[in-house]
Amino acid sequence: VVDCNRATMTFFQQPESEIVAQPVGQLFPASPDVVQHLTDGELASLETSIDINGTLRHCDLRITLINDHKNNAIGQLVVIRDVTVERRAARELQSELERSVALRTTQLNESEEKLRQLQRLDAVGQLAGGIAHDFNNLLTAINGYTDLLLKNVEAGHPWHQSLSQIRSAGSRATLLTSQLLAFSRKQILQPRVIDLGDIVSVMETML
Repeated sequence: VVDCNRATMTFFQQPESEIVAQPVGQLFPASPDVVQHLTDGELASLETSIDINGTLRHCDLRITLINDHKNNAIGQLVVIRDVTVERRAARELQSELERSVALRTTQLNESEEKLRQLQRLDAVGQLAGGIAHDFNNLLTAINGYTDLLLKNVEAGHPWHQSLSQIRSAGSRATLLTSQLLAFSRKQILQPRVIDLGDIVSVMETML
């Protein structure tokens, strides 16, 4: 080493007397690739790590040739730029990006799962609508024939009470199928105030 500037002394944490007139290998003991480029007298641009009193610094190192008036190489100019902070920031940014990607991937997977659940619910709704429609047709016949029988059977007849229970169950089943049809067609149900006691009383006999 034949010369150095003040920034070099600050970087290596050494006075000029310990840098100038010393072999370059002493400055780069942990960087044999840098020493090789300097020894071979080559142009070079590379990233390397330099051990400064036990602390590893990441550096952008450029080697250019110094020529005399006859264009003969008489030395090399070494420019060192400390990029430790930039590399650390880049690694932190990379880690943050990886975390963001992982979080986004998890959110997308959850959204896809919710979409599949909605699709299954939609399929269930369509199935329920189809079953309810067919069942409603059967109930129409059951309720219709039950009404006809009730008209022909007097109130005191033993069958009258049984037929009335069949007709009551048919009415409740018709209400249930209408709700299923409304659900499958995404219709808005019209809520109304009910008397829970009356509903329990109607079901008492069947229970």
